[in-house]
Amino acid sequence: MKQLNVVLAGLGFGAAFAPIYAAHPDVGAFGVFDPNPDLAKAMAARLGKAKIYQSFDRILNDPSVDAVHLVSPIPRHAEQTLAVLNAGKHCACTVPMAIKFEDIEAICRAVKKTGKSYCVMETAVYTTHFFKVQEMLRNGEFGVIQFLRGAHYQDMEFWPGYWQGLPPMFYGTHAIAPLLMLAGSPIVRVRGLGSGTMRSELYKQYGNPFPVETAQLEFAGGLKGEVTRSLFETAHDYTEQFTLYGSKKSFEWQQIEDEQPVLHTLEAPRRDAEGKPMRGLPVKTERIPTGNYHTLLPEEIRRFTVKSGIPYPSTDWNNSWTLDEFKEIAKKLTKGTGPNKQYGFYANLSPERSNSFYYSAGGDVFSEDHTVCTLDQPPMIATYTWLIDMIKEGYAPNMLQTTRAPPNDQLFMTNKLGMYLEGEWQIPVYAEAMEEGLRWGVAPIPRDVAGAKTVLFLDDYTVFTSSKYKEEAWKLISFLIGPEAEEIIALDQAFGMLMHLPAQERLRDRMFTSLSNDEKDVLFNSPQHAIAMYFTNNWAEMLEASMKVIDRMTMGEVSVVDGLGQLKVTLDELNKANLK
Repeated sequence: MKQLNVVLAGLGFGAAFAPIYAAHPDVGAFGVFDPNPDLAKAMAARLGKAKIYQSFDRILNDPSVDAVHLVSPIPRHAEQTLAVLNAGKHCACTVPMAIKFEDIEAICRAVKKTGKSYCVMETAVYTTHFFKVQEMLRNGEFGVIQFLRGAHYQDMEFWPGYWQGLPPMFYGTHAIAPLLMLAGSPIVRVRGLGSGTMRSELYKQYGNPFPVETAQLEFAGGLKGEVTRSLFETAHDYTEQFTLYGSKKSFEWQQIEDEQPVLHTLEAPRRDAEGKPMRGLPVKTERIPTGNYHTLLPEEIRRFTVKSGIPYPSTDWNNSWTLDEFKEIAKKLTKGTGPNKQYGFYANLSPERSNSFYYSAGGDVFSEDHTVCTLDQPPMIATYTWLIDMIKEGYAPNMLQTTRAPPNDQLFMTNKLGMYLEGEWQIPVYAEAMEEGLRWGVAPIPRDVAGAKTVLFLDDYTVFTSSKYKEEAWKLISFLIGPEAEEIIALDQAFGMLMHLPAQERLRDRMFTSLSNDEKDVLFNSPQHAIAMYFTNNWAEMLEASMKVIDRMTMGEVSVVDGLGQLKVTLDELNKANLK
């Protein structure tokens, strides 16, 4: 694909887009313009490669410019859009497109005449809330859409002059766009109402007396909806929101920004003692996470969706972070000092917790036939050296710090750990913690010379030959491996990945609902990259012996090479006893 040379015009709110354009793989040369030359100079210095345009006319007259993104005052949108299109350049413009019907028609004619692309830069259909609802809608979870509602509340006091007294529906796209997308059909009829009163000076510029405007909408398919917009003298926290009411489920955007949206689900009727249905279907109401949809973006710009600027990891097991990349991220996530310090990672050195790292390095505790301890081999030495270095460099807590601290999952949920190696059984716990503001995601293990590998802990259902209840035990096992138990186990989400796999195709949309589809893929693809761990009858004894030596390695009392060499001798002896 040919790279486009882009100019961003307007560096107030537009400044947020500049680094994204500069990093986007489809953008070639990038330029900036603002009537305040100091803003343009500062942005060019920040980016290091942006060309500064001294005037809007110079952008129009530069034949190398392919596209212009306008982030300018609302009254100038139509005028500048037409100038860009008629100069033979593609145009993107922040909302609204225009404030007069004749200007909208003129822009449509210019697009047809010039053959250039025009884009209204509407953002409300790119929220995680919208992607979540769109995904549920595709899956048929809402049933029939019965009604749609949108709202945008924002106080514009002391904003630039052109905002003062602006009719609210001149800038109503954030409330309307999600409804149009969800309805899948155009609006054919509108009934608008203005409400309230504003002080006289706000009336003068546009002749608008209303601080709030609302509209009833009729879509082409017969569906109805309503939108409300306020700009002045209306007490409400800032929000752009929508609500979808369905025959099976309804989604309501939360009223307070830091909370989660609400999902209402109609359930089966309650019945009285005689089995007759009782009045009114029960409704299950719950707060739900919206997930993360950063993988819809090019990898190069995903980092702009997080405040820290740290790039999201790939959800592809074959393209996960390298160890060097992982360590660099852990470094960036390490913040503060003392008891409030946030560590980038928890480096668990136990042989049954560090296995993902040594499997990825091509190592293991024992040889493939389980007869010889291989702790003294290069992959194991490299793995433990890397993990201990994470502790020495302060990116992971040491043994003393962790023994005095709460459990690791509590450290993670209280923002004391940036990254934490754990299994899918923790997901229901983290999903519940989302209601308290925890934001988290799922990624594959960082890759080493053998790729990215994880571990399988295998358990079997067993009936002892000495059991007095073999028949009953077999009935229980038959139930546990059947479809009914599969569904219970899968939706409970607290068992091993292999237990979920048989039910995945049927129940995937209802499983791990706090995750995006790409993050679900991380879990469901993990068995393809997993190695079954070798356990022994005396594993507890092996583990105790291992930790005594590993603790000494961590404290620097013995080198990694010498420590693993000593431990190999001990584990070989213990393994011989186990094999007997």
